[in-house]
Amino acid sequence: MEYFNVAILGCGTVGSGVAKILLDMSDELSARAGKKIQLIKIVDLFPQKAAANYNIPLQIFCGGGKDLSREEATRCIDEIIADPNIHLVVETIGGTSDYLYNIMLRILQSGKHLVTANKAMLAEKGNGLFQAASQHNVLLGYEASVCGAIPIIKTIRESFTGDKVLEISGILNGTSNYILSTMQHEGLDFPTALKNAQQAGYAEADPSLDINGGDAAHKLTILIRLAFGANIDYFALHKQGIEHISREDIDFAHEMGCSIKLICYAKQLVGKVFATVTPMMVKNE
Repeated sequence: MEYFNVAILGCGTVGSGVAKILLDMSDELSARAGKKIQLIKIVDLFPQKAAANYNIPLQIFCGGGKDLSREEATRCIDEIIADPNIHLVVETIGGTSDYLYNIMLRILQSGKHLVTANKAMLAEKGNGLFQAASQHNVLLGYEASVCGAIPIIKTIRESFTGDKVLEISGILNGTSNYILSTMQHEGLDFPTALKNAQQAGYAEADPSLDINGGDAAHKLTILIRLAFGANIDYFALHKQGIEHISREDIDFAHEMGCSIKLICYAKQLVGKVFATVTPMMVKNE
């Protein structure tokens, strides 16, 4: 059976989850793919901690399992990019730095497939990555970047191939939806609802992107590119978050038979795209 070798960049919660699936389900995945899928390399700055926390064999980590400086990690990544026996790289580092963008670009240019859930990178700097994937005839996989559990990317790509998508509308950020729902149903003000969301694990310690519309806008930008075939500027997309929604706003919407939701909306109009992320009143029907 032909081998298909995988490397992972980063071994936090997401990277370790991917690693465990590849290690624990290797036979099942190989049987489905018709190729022997092997995880052969992981790059992480702190491999001993990652190996202990997630029960991953230390020998898979680059650098012999010792902690790496950024320079050493970069050399490991360079070796992965140059290795013709590695066919797929999974990026789980996150962020939108030029350093990471150049790594992702070089992976694609080397003829390797790339999988990422990095919605911020794809939304803000994705045009160059998609172009490189097309030019070098490799796959840029990003299903987990937007509503991965649905899955929406696969649905649009495979089920609407012969159709023209005219409009996108929906809730794309679970944290903001949880906050607005608890404000509505439990009579909370915004600061209290946010604190409860953080304590329940629905919101990060720094919830900025969730509550200011940034996370939802990242996702909408990706969906617009896929569904409309349009490369829009993420930074020009209108974004308004929920941080200024008050109890009075929630109560007024309730009197109107509505709920306030952070809605992502995009529509094709005469060759142009209108898009916004903003709180809207939605009928309770």
